[in-house]
Amino acid sequence: MKKLLLIFLSCGFLSSCASINSDNNKDTSLIYQEYASEQKLEAVNKILLFKLHGWRYLDQKHLILETSPNKPYLLTLKSRCSELKFAHAIATKHSVKGSLSINFDAVYVPEFEQKKCYISTIHKMNKEQANELVELSKSKETAK
Repeated sequence: MKKLLLIFLSCGFLSSCASINSDNNKDTSLIYQEYASEQKLEAVNKILLFKLHGWRYLDQKHLILETSPNKPYLLTLKSRCSELKFAHAIATKHSVKGSLSINFDAVYVPEFEQKKCYISTIHKMNKEQANELVELSKSKETAK
């Protein structure tokens, strides 16, 4: 009977931890969506003449890609891409050479090439907005 009670309590604890983590991921995603809306960031279907200059990690579903030092874009991914957090480099998969499109193209970590992270949305932004999002990401990370 004690073992059954212990198993039941363990399952309840684990499911509540999973729920809390899921809520935190939802909160973070909402923060970036709200920021894009408040700042009136322009949503685009593709980045033309795409050449990766740099990138910055925000969370498992959001990152900033830069095509030049002054041309950052906020990318939202269709699913979580846990490999990005500790990646030293990323690569892109293009459906059309020289552009990066929502729904068809992806980012991935070269060491995990089989795990493609498809792009859901792309928003144009300026350098200051990109820096604000990075600071927002850091403040959410320290709050955890």
